[in-house]
Amino acid sequence: MIQLPNNCTCSEPSVYPTDWKTCKISSLKKKWYIQYYFYDPEFKETHKYGKLVIVKAGINRLKTLTDRRSAIVALIQNELNRLHSGWNCFTNITVGNFEYDYEIAPNTSADKAIIKAANRFEGAKSTSREIRCVRDNFCKSLRQLRLDQTPIKDLSRRHIKIALEHLSKNMNYSNDRYNKVRALLMIIFVELVDLETIDVNPVREIKKMKTLKRLKTILTMQERKRIFAHLKEFQPEFWRFCQIFFHSGTRITEIMKVQKKDVDIFNCEFRIVVKKGKRYEEHLKPINFKVRDLWLELMNEAGENNFLFSNGLMPGANSISERQITIRWKRHVKDKLGITADFYALKHLHTDLIAASMDLNMASAVNGHKSNKMALNHYAVNQGKRVMESMKHIDVDL
Repeated sequence: MIQLPNNCTCSEPSVYPTDWKTCKISSLKKKWYIQYYFYDPEFKETHKYGKLVIVKAGINRLKTLTDRRSAIVALIQNELNRLHSGWNCFTNITVGNFEYDYEIAPNTSADKAIIKAANRFEGAKSTSREIRCVRDNFCKSLRQLRLDQTPIKDLSRRHIKIALEHLSKNMNYSNDRYNKVRALLMIIFVELVDLETIDVNPVREIKKMKTLKRLKTILTMQERKRIFAHLKEFQPEFWRFCQIFFHSGTRITEIMKVQKKDVDIFNCEFRIVVKKGKRYEEHLKPINFKVRDLWLELMNEAGENNFLFSNGLMPGANSISERQITIRWKRHVKDKLGITADFYALKHLHTDLIAASMDLNMASAVNGHKSNKMALNHYAVNQGKRVMESMKHIDVDL
């Protein structure tokens, strides 16, 4: 038995086939592997004689005896080195001097740590793109300030604030953009905290810039009718998408991921995955009867596993980027019709119409919001005006 750190032991690694050093070419048809037993006294109750470990690591993809023999020698040495460094086959953790291995070690240089943490982000593609952009720009700022080689554990709030202000000045950021970059940078550092690379998130303590909340550019009913009439004549697939989106209460990223199998056309419902917050959630959404025939068209055109909106906004096997929608909106609505409102103005208008005809609670429910705050602050754009008009008619004695 080979003595290892932390009172662990292992058997001498053996190779199958046993004649791997002298075998003939016919042995290439066999599955080659390395095996040994790993013993940890802390696990003797469940593994009295140790744990069998089998290592293949791509050996069988090699097509010549010479390559396989060389790979076997290298893998055995690599495995022994790993075991001697404190690798434990039960816990899958390297323990050396009682310190766990880090996925991103605290002594990693700031630029490398930020890049690795940013690359771990899992979420909407649009957010991933933004995080990668912030990652690259912020690391460039650190290099220019000669802070890039600072161990990430020593990168203080002051360092980050200086680098962020330097980046903002070079890129001529508005206060709104500065706050957005700060928010994305905070996501990266949350990952570093989660990995226990650092103890606290230094970005959290950096203050936001003051911004002016401007009135939203909204669509009127006349503009909506003009847009839909134009699209129906010249861009029928985009018109169909806009109609379905208008009545869906979803975000672009969510509706673009809907597949035929997610739709229950009989009960007028479809399933989406909401990628917001700390977890993903499946939600059921209603299909408005006004656009049920458009959903039926898509269902008849789609295969079982097809996305309903693929290339050309037709059913297909490929999931396309939500940027396709904003590009089409700019080309066919903003440029050709001279309308300045963004695509999401459709959602704002729909929410506002529901709030006006029913109430804010229903508008929030249609959009899948857990409270009225989001609808009131961002979507029901005329709610304030309606309240103000009501206030004009308050009847109190003078």
